[in-house]
This record gives sequence, structure tokens and C-alpha cells, in this order.
Amino acid sequence: GESKIIIAYAANVYQLDPHVNDFMVTESVLRNMYECLLVPSADLKSVQPQLATEWKRINDLTMQFKLRHNVKFHNGEEFDAEAVKFSIHRMLDPKTGALLLSTFNIIDHVDVVDKYTVNVVTKKPDPVLLRRMSILHTIIVPPKYFSTARKEDLASKPVGTGPYKFVSWVKDGDLVMEANPN
Repeated sequence: GESKIIIAYAANVYQLDPHVNDFMVTESVLRNMYECLLVPSADLKSVQPQLATEWKRINDLTMQFKLRHNVKFHNGEEFDAEAVKFSIHRMLDPKTGALLLSTFNIIDHVDVVDKYTVNVVTKKPDPVLLRRMSILHTIIVPPKYFSTARKEDLASKPVGTGPYKFVSWVKDGDLVMEANPN
């Protein structure tokens, strides 16, 4: 038989675009489908690799991240440095409407070094940049899908790299995911 796990919340999920969310219930759902460069450790005292495998400070304003290879988004798009740049720049764009934008305005831009290396450049030295790179708003999204899909689809049909893939969602009802075989 098929294994299932059912989780019930006392609050509803309102929309599923990670860059415009600030709701913990939605974050706990989206974290199953999407990933960031880093993830908080279980004890919350540090960060651990997720889509980034390693990182180092290049100078006071620049942190370099090496990215995991052979990762695909649930729709088949390839995860690479361009996806990281697109995702961070999308979140920083005021037109996106990121609700926690003021938390990330210290990030100036992302430079692609090569296919699996990015530099995140800040406006001034940022001692908590690694923590910022593990927060919901820095989730990495597939550029082609997020550039071409309708806004309603971005808010209702998530496509990430995470351990679970989106199956269906009935607003004020069930949200169904399945294990990502990759």
C-alpha cells in the first residue's frame, strides 16, 4: 500500500509564492518543496549546506557560494548559478512585493562566477548574511517557470528542488505533495 502522512494546521495557507510570504504555516509547507542555499541547523545555532555545498568570504562585502551539481527543479529545469541570481534579484525587486524586503535590502546583487559559483554582494558588511541565506525569502526558484507563469500559478502551483513535489491544492482545504524521486 501507499504510505501517507497527514499534517493538520489550525491556520490556512493563503498563497504559495515563497518570495511574498511571511506566514510561518506557509513556510513550514513550502520548505518541503523549495530549498535555500543554506538551512538552519537543528539546534538553530548555525547554518548547514542545502543548495550550496560550501561558502567563503571573499571580502567585507562579498560571500562566495559553491553550488550543488546535478540538481533539477521539479519541472526539469536545471538548478545553477543563474537560478540563484534570478531568485535573489526577483525577491529584491520591489515589483515582486516581498513582505520582508527590509530584512534583505542589505543585499546589493548576485554575480555569477561560473555555472556552480555565485557571489552575493552586500551594500555594507553583513555579519548575518549566512542566516539571511537560509530564510524563506531566499528560496531558489526555477527562472523559466517564474518568468513565464501567470501570477496566479506562481501563488498556487509551486515548483522547487525540495524533497516533496506539489500535486494539488484546494484553497482552505487539502494541499497534497508526493515524494521527489530525485
